[in-house]
Amino acid sequence: MIYRMKYLSHPESKTLRAFTLVEMIVSLGLFSVVMLVATSAYLTLISLDRQAHATNQIVDNLSFAVDTMVRGIRTGTNFQCLNGSPDADGNSTSGACTSFKYTDTNLTTPVTYILKSNGTIGRCEGNGVCIDSTASSLTDPQITIQTLAFYVRGAGTVTAGVRDQQPQVLFVVKGTMPSDSKGGTVPFAIQEGATQRLIDL
Repeated sequence: MIYRMKYLSHPESKTLRAFTLVEMIVSLGLFSVVMLVATSAYLTLISLDRQAHATNQIVDNLSFAVDTMVRGIRTGTNFQCLNGSPDADGNSTSGACTSFKYTDTNLTTPVTYILKSNGTIGRCEGNGVCIDSTASSLTDPQITIQTLAFYVRGAGTVTAGVRDQQPQVLFVVKGTMPSDSKGGTVPFAIQEGATQRLIDL
């Protein structure tokens, strides 16, 4: 008797599918490009945010300086233009004054504002002459003030012991401030007015 042996064939094993080397290289390349673009955009946003923050600080400094001037002038007395052909009472007559003086009621001393040669607004306290070396800067050195002009009216207008006009001062500040980290600048112009609140007879 002859026995025939049948070899049972094993079912074919399923082949496992995997990434080829080329597919891995392409995937890594695409991932690298996406990450490079995302990182570049993120760094640009950080730079713009820092620039905006720095600009805001400069603008805040300028606003604080102008507000300080306005508050002091409103509560002060004895408004006087110091140049620009003022009249005997200290009013500006032909054009603007480039420096202005008043008496601060809180400090009980004269305060003078000038435009310093370094392009900042200078403030002096006391009766001495107000010049660059004696004036303290109110504005940031990054801000370049090109024009500081004062227009005074109503100073010294007392008739028969009665003031017939409320003293007022209008001042104009023009200049430039940095707009970016590459040295760009942007111009600005500010006009503020203050009316004396106290009566000085």
